[in-house]
Amino acid sequence: MHNEFDEIANSYDDDFTNSEIGKLQRDIVWKYLDKQNITGKNILEINCGTGEDAVYLSKKGNHVTATDVSEQMLQAAQHKFIKNNLTVESFIWDLNKPFPLPAKKYDLIFSNFGGLNCLSPEALKKLSLEFNQLLNADGRLIFVVMGRFCLWETFYFLFKGKFKSAFRRLSKEPVKAKLNDNTFVDTWYYSAKELNHIFSEHFKYINKKPVGVFIPPSYMENYFKNEKTRMKILMQTEKSIGGLKFLAPLSDHFLIELRQS
Repeated sequence: MHNEFDEIANSYDDDFTNSEIGKLQRDIVWKYLDKQNITGKNILEINCGTGEDAVYLSKKGNHVTATDVSEQMLQAAQHKFIKNNLTVESFIWDLNKPFPLPAKKYDLIFSNFGGLNCLSPEALKKLSLEFNQLLNADGRLIFVVMGRFCLWETFYFLFKGKFKSAFRRLSKEPVKAKLNDNTFVDTWYYSAKELNHIFSEHFKYINKKPVGVFIPPSYMENYFKNEKTRMKILMQTEKSIGGLKFLAPLSDHFLIELRQS
């Protein structure tokens, strides 16, 4: 079945994964995962995209199951698994539908870079129960989500005179987010407090971390290609103080960790 993300699967690594901004933001997430000493775990990745994180987690000695709603994204991911000689189970999962495999337990469910933003609050509430059933005792969720306010994005759109876009993340209704010139997808934005509330029946809050406070959103990559000195300063600032928890409400994405209650 065709999905909107099929349209960007072939260009996703060039546009984001291998971009300077994409690599910097992903490095923040990976450093957080490294500090959790995640190895030898059964990990379910949702919205795995082209498999960059699944490769990383598998190389760390974890047993990774990678899922995505896009068949084209999964095909790109499978090519990476083969290229890296990794055994990673992968299959299509539309998160609006039940988990397609027989009962299996995981230690961690992971989603990076806004995959959960494609789901409404009602869908996330249902998914909370599903995740609880899929996890081993004391299992964890680690999500990287687009928040309700991004300082960079607001200034960027205000400068361009696009006032509605500047504050689009504050909307309670889904926003048509651009994937490419011809493809848009319904997107919901969440604060850490809202996500914590949605999952609170089965999970308790552990931690949060900003991802991209001083580093700009990836759609500004072309501008910063010619501003290497500024980009270096922003990168150094991000590494120095960008991880401060209180900055999460200003960042492009934020990481949130929850644990079974």
